[in-house]
Amino acid sequence: EYELRFNLMNIYDEEETDRSSELLSGLEELLNSNEPIHKIWALRTLSKIYLKGFGPIPLNHSKAVSYLLRAVEENDYMAMADLAAAYFAGIGVERDLNKSLSLLEKANQLSKNNMFSDIISGDKSKGMFEELLEIIKKEIENQK
Repeated sequence: EYELRFNLMNIYDEEETDRSSELLSGLEELLNSNEPIHKIWALRTLSKIYLKGFGPIPLNHSKAVSYLLRAVEENDYMAMADLAAAYFAGIGVERDLNKSLSLLEKANQLSKNNMFSDIISGDKSKGMFEELLEIIKKEIENQK
């Protein structure tokens, strides 16, 4: 599965859109993986593909969100942050600042377990999304 994931990553990163059907079938295969790391990566990659489109694959925001929701069910903090952004901007879902805040708070808490969070946040006690949380809180306050 690591080799498959590496090959799929190259197709996606190099934007080899002529290989989009190979990319989709490989990602579908990884969705059935017994290793959560591969399954979650496939879910997030599928979400990105449908968020922006990929060659002949048209963008489909509702499909992108559905893959994010599945990754969130796997407790993936990056998917939570992406879904929070979708709720913040109203992409594929109705804009909901409170859902955005709730998701990002959970993502931020989970991100504290990431070995790079202190590098990103500049503080070992903070998560990766502190600044984004403040932006959402200010937006909620401005809505009042």
